[in-house]
Amino acid sequence: MITVGEVLTTKAFEKAKVIAGNEGIHNLVRTITVAEVPDAAEWLRGQELVCTTGFFVRDNSVSQVRWIESLIHHGASALAIKTSRFLGDISGSVKIIANTRKFPIISLPDDSTWPFVIESVMNRITEEQIEKLRQMDEIHTRLTQLVLEGESVQSIAQTLALSTKNPVIVNDARFNIIGKGIPEFGVDGEKDALVYNYFLSPQFQKYMLCSDYYKKITLNRTPEALEMKAPKSPARFMIVPIFSSNVIYGFITLIETVRPYTHSDAVVLEHGATAIALKLVKTMIDTETQRAEAQQAIDALVQGRLLMASLRKYLPIGFNWSNPISVVRMNLLNYNNKGRLYLDSEAETIIEKHIMQKLKTLFGQCIMSNRGGEYTFLIPFRPEDISAIGAEIEKAFKECAADLEKDFGKDCLLVGIGGAYPEFQYLKKSYDEAQKVIEILETIHSLRPVACYNKLGIYKILFNIKDQKELSAYYKEYLSEIIIYDRKNNGDLLETLRTYVMTDGNITHTAKKLFLHPNTVTYRLKKIQTLLPESLDNYEFRTAVYFALKIYDLFKDAPD
Repeated sequence: MITVGEVLTTKAFEKAKVIAGNEGIHNLVRTITVAEVPDAAEWLRGQELVCTTGFFVRDNSVSQVRWIESLIHHGASALAIKTSRFLGDISGSVKIIANTRKFPIISLPDDSTWPFVIESVMNRITEEQIEKLRQMDEIHTRLTQLVLEGESVQSIAQTLALSTKNPVIVNDARFNIIGKGIPEFGVDGEKDALVYNYFLSPQFQKYMLCSDYYKKITLNRTPEALEMKAPKSPARFMIVPIFSSNVIYGFITLIETVRPYTHSDAVVLEHGATAIALKLVKTMIDTETQRAEAQQAIDALVQGRLLMASLRKYLPIGFNWSNPISVVRMNLLNYNNKGRLYLDSEAETIIEKHIMQKLKTLFGQCIMSNRGGEYTFLIPFRPEDISAIGAEIEKAFKECAADLEKDFGKDCLLVGIGGAYPEFQYLKKSYDEAQKVIEILETIHSLRPVACYNKLGIYKILFNIKDQKELSAYYKEYLSEIIIYDRKNNGDLLETLRTYVMTDGNITHTAKKLFLHPNTVTYRLKKIQTLLPESLDNYEFRTAVYFALKIYDLFKDAPD
């Protein structure tokens, strides 16, 4: 398409003159047609340059006004008319409408012929289309080459900015900035700089995330562009979503500061969206491939298959294999693909960086692998630290969990720490223990988020008993009456019993731990005793109740 202004540069319009609607000079023209009947507007499809002699409205200014209004209503871009042929001059009413609606009316010389006018305009439109196709092919080739050469999203954004001659910003699916480009001569003027900086701000991110457009895109997965005016500015902006295989990878925003953007610019952004999607898909595949290879290498290492040649590329330089290693297993909870949204700063990436920085600070070089949110850490330690290393690792991961809680919630991860052994041959044993802790943490929430295998106590035995019905029957034999009483009366007898048993039957210590008066504890114990089959004064019975409480921990989150 070309503009009305570009039409006026063609040979057929050399002696033409715009007599009304000058402000519509930038209206787009898709084609040209001749209209010599009153209902001609009904044939229009939009963005036509309409040519006429005006013969059928020559004697009636009211008819002229109605006809002009009908052309505008049906999407005509401009009117070229031989005013001297029949009209002499158009009425003031027509000029007012043309000026108000920004609809150019062009006066053609009387000797103009329609075949010459049509040929002149269509040649210009065809030339424009050919040039645009050439430019589109060039930008497509350039963008594809950037992806093949492994260039960054930033490089693609800069290429788009140079091609559109306007600033371009690339965001991930949550409008975090992952690339930005500035046109050749930068962003001119304080006002344009303010507009550009707004699109880089958290305010714009918040605005877009709450917008109906974002909801529509994420719910319907429709690759629909958005065009709007920038806030407190006459400048427009255009947003094009980045899609691939029904995954939203992000958005490209073009900001109109240097020059008005065109339909061609929209096509450039669409090519850019394809290139960026390819780049991000490639990056994700490369990352997942590296993770899978690293996990396979660690699996081989744990299983005792010391394939050092294949391991070397995944191991940190200077890793000391002479020191013993403790294994830690970690699961990210509620791990998924974020509703098929690409996020540049994904939760797992932030968590990985935070934990590895902590571990390297405390223990030196460590090895990490990740398979779908399930991590393995190999943490070396000096032989003389074997007695203390478990507690140090536990403390480190608890501190990490506390730090990450602010951004990812209280139960964002589970961490199981295997035993520390003096010889490398026990690496698999440490790995299996760490994995067993994860399984126990999935069942016993009170031990979360971090636990050491060596501190699990009786849970290590109970969790390995296969006859779950027998275990269930055991704890119910001792505790069922108390559990039922607490549920009916919203009571705390079970917790009182637990604390009493854990303090070896000491009422004073129980009261302190529960922040109660000793008399209150004594009252509760009397009630508890009526619900138990034997006396709590009996040490063996109290031990049996202790086992029942531990078994109950295995079942309390399961349905009855």
